[in-house]
Amino acid sequence: MPKAKLLTAAAAAGVSGRVKNFLPKDKQQRSFVADSMRTQDVYIQGGTWIFDKQGIPVWSHIDDSPENHASIDDVEEKLRELKDNS
Repeated sequence: MPKAKLLTAAAAAGVSGRVKNFLPKDKQQRSFVADSMRTQDVYIQGGTWIFDKQGIPVWSHIDDSPENHASIDDVEEKLRELKDNS
């Protein structure tokens, strides 16, 4: 999701009351989060990885947007495949 769209969605959710406590109530934590949002890339997406017993990644899914997580079904299926092939 583009940054502008993500920020617009977050602002709309905050204004509408759908998202409460977007920023921490504690003044020091609030300042830290606000500073991080201005100076860091807080829009980095995550992913899901499965590693073998030696610590080698054998499967991965990189999220390309906040709603693009690996499904539990996909992860479970891959784990079954790996178990069956071991």
